[in-house]
Amino acid sequence: SAGLEPACRPSDGSGRRVDPELRQVECIEIDIGRELAWERFVIAHELAHTWLAPQWNALPQILEEGLADMAGARADPEAGVCRRLFHGLRLVTWAGIGWPYVVERNGKKEAGMLHMGRPGKGLPSLAGMLELDGTSYHDVGGDQNENLLYAVGYALVQQLGLPKLKQLCERALAEGLAQVPADWVLAAAELSRESGSLWAISGQRLIGEPEERMLEHCLRDEGPFRFRKE
Repeated sequence: SAGLEPACRPSDGSGRRVDPELRQVECIEIDIGRELAWERFVIAHELAHTWLAPQWNALPQILEEGLADMAGARADPEAGVCRRLFHGLRLVTWAGIGWPYVVERNGKKEAGMLHMGRPGKGLPSLAGMLELDGTSYHDVGGDQNENLLYAVGYALVQQLGLPKLKQLCERALAEGLAQVPADWVLAAAELSRESGSLWAISGQRLIGEPEERMLEHCLRDEGPFRFRKE
């Protein structure tokens, strides 16, 4: 699955990696030539960070990432479907249940449970995820954990909605807080610090008919997924 994950890396425009310490300007690197191209999604996602109005500055980083994913999905609906599928699979994997699949290979049906990106050591609690900032959310125990943060942020943004998120930001700014406290977000979502991976079962809501069709396509054609049966 890593081949389809959007990424922003330092580049000199020719595709060569650049030492981040030497980078003088911000840039967005995209990987072109894939069947499911992410160009528009990645550009819209990254620009959303830049174009968010100042009143959104108090938003926890993972929720800002969720908003940016929403912008990416508006710019590229197909990539948005794939992104929601990834997020849903990561969440149900974190919840410990996975996602059932049936695929036909060489005239034979194969069924099992699909898991994507099992969390590793260092994963913060749900409240801890909401306390991360733009720097610390990269230091959470590896790529699988970081990708799960994106899934959590997206699912919470979907659950709360923009009006409620805006209210939280306005309240934080009115009280002189640099970031919306995690407990405010959890209360708004009717969650607690103990919710954790049990809440992640809600990732099932991200996988609708379009995402199911995308999953079937990827599995049938032996696409980018690496999955394990149980």
